[in-house]
Amino acid sequence: SEALVKLYSVNIAANGLLYMVMELVCGVTLREKLNEEAPLTEAQTISIAANVLRALKVLEDASIVHRDLKPDN
Repeated sequence: SEALVKLYSVNIAANGLLYMVMELVCGVTLREKLNEEAPLTEAQTISIAANVLRALKVLEDASIVHRDLKPDN
């Protein structure tokens, strides 16, 4: 899905910690957009919500749970 960041690899560091290598996405977070443009229009809100829900559906279909969903991400 275009709404999701590409995950390139998952690895274990020498100290045993897991880490992920993901696509770098340039732009602003939803939090930044809200700080700059609030209140959003109804159309903007619906568009953002629809994109988030589409992305969550892709994750659900893959049995993946996003544990840190927030406007800052």
